[in-house]
Amino acid sequence: MAGVYILAARETAPADFGVVVTSVAIGTAGAGLLDLGTNAFWMRELSRNAIAPSDLDARVRTKLAVGALAAASWGITVAWFQPTLSIAGAILFAVAASQTMLVPLRAKKRGGTVALLLVLEKLVAVAVFALLTLSGASTQLSLWISLALGSISMAVVAYSIQPRHSRLRLTGRGFANPWRGTRHYGLSSLALSAQQFDLPILGGVAGATAAGIYGGVNRWTQPMGLLASAFSSAAAPFIAGATDWKSARQHVMKAAWVPALGIAACCAVILVAPKVVEMLLGQEYAGSAPVLRWLAAGTVLTTLNQPLASFLQSRAHEEMVAYVLVGSVAVQLCLVVALGSTMGAEGAAIAYCVLQLAVFASLAICMRAAYRRENGRARE
Repeated sequence: MAGVYILAARETAPADFGVVVTSVAIGTAGAGLLDLGTNAFWMRELSRNAIAPSDLDARVRTKLAVGALAAASWGITVAWFQPTLSIAGAILFAVAASQTMLVPLRAKKRGGTVALLLVLEKLVAVAVFALLTLSGASTQLSLWISLALGSISMAVVAYSIQPRHSRLRLTGRGFANPWRGTRHYGLSSLALSAQQFDLPILGGVAGATAAGIYGGVNRWTQPMGLLASAFSSAAAPFIAGATDWKSARQHVMKAAWVPALGIAACCAVILVAPKVVEMLLGQEYAGSAPVLRWLAAGTVLTTLNQPLASFLQSRAHEEMVAYVLVGSVAVQLCLVVALGSTMGAEGAAIAYCVLQLAVFASLAICMRAAYRRENGRARE
């Protein structure tokens, strides 16, 4: 996917590319707002057998119906004054549907299957992008259509391979509040979704060109971040089902080499950023090199933060994670306004790095407090 963004950026002026990646960011953030922690909460409750299948079916139906309505409303409303931004609606629904369909598989600890589905999503997106581009479609059009179809394809396959006895029932009549019981998970999801608005805010305070410079490389660190995200998602059901802190920690340490690999990759990106940006994007995006370095440095911390946050949430300390993320993201967005208006794209990247540093320090303190709390309960 980093390659797809590189090709799209090479064929598009920074200002035009900035509008497209801003639309994608809005759609992704919208999917997070719709989710409000439901996926993570449902996965944990399914791992503990604490939610009835019929209740989950009703919640999923309601969530997807609300997502479809929100996507359609956004597309119709925004198309009147900025057609490009209307594509955010399609991204919103596609991402929401694909992530929701993975919940039963994650809860059943089918990490290998989930990994293959994620690969499938990217392969479909790359194939669609290549076909559309070769057929003469614009890179902006090819980019968002390929992203949406990749996610929808994964959702369809994920639903079809679920075991019949535990498959989600999407055609039933019952509906239920999907966000019931997800307050702190929802706050965390809301904070992470709000983080996606760094690019639209940067475009507002520094212009579309700065957004294009930032958007040209901010997806390059995703492969490293994906390692941490996949590790956290796969470990979560094991951590949730562990009887004590020690056994939960052992599950994490068995595959600690996965996030370690992501950290090593980030360090390599920091060293070669200037040469890589000039070679892949051209001189027009030369300002993206320092941006990429700051983002890679922040991703080193992200690779540590995601497992820490997932561990706390899976051990029923989700309120700690929620307060940490809400406070830290609020600081980041304020820094994007302050630094972005004076330093442009590099200022937004610095704000991201500061965010991750603040989250890491806070989560380390929370881990210590959670450990003491669980030990106290065990002694009692």
